[in-house]
Amino acid sequence: YLADAANGGVLEQGVQAFYRMPDKASRSAYLEKRLEASSGLQMPELLREHWVEETGYSFPSGHAFAASALAGWFMFMILCAGRRHWLLPVFWGWVVAVCYSRVLLGVHRPQDVMAGTVEGMALVAVAVLASSGILGWRKKQNQEPL
Repeated sequence: YLADAANGGVLEQGVQAFYRMPDKASRSAYLEKRLEASSGLQMPELLREHWVEETGYSFPSGHAFAASALAGWFMFMILCAGRRHWLLPVFWGWVVAVCYSRVLLGVHRPQDVMAGTVEGMALVAVAVLASSGILGWRKKQNQEPL
């Protein structure tokens, strides 16, 4: 988005050169200077500050990963407890809101968010299988001692 000439071409050297900078601090400093110098791109100050702060790599979305993993684990716990099923749509809604906000803010593409969500759910699936003993990582309860 920031490299697009229609948006003022804030990243004049292109996205690849921007991410070849040695670290996040140098990318943030460069972006802050370019945003201050750019008059073609109008945005709210809060969004500008967010973009300057979040200059890490975008694939996959860490926010989507964390939201889906946390919500998935809580949903698993709710299902195991057999109570408070009304919370399940609340957790799904929270995951959707976090994922949608990443795209809406322009810090991720939809595929970044989808990859993060899939990774988060995969982590929950492995945790559920491990905690239920399906993967065989736990000793069987009825084994006789040697």
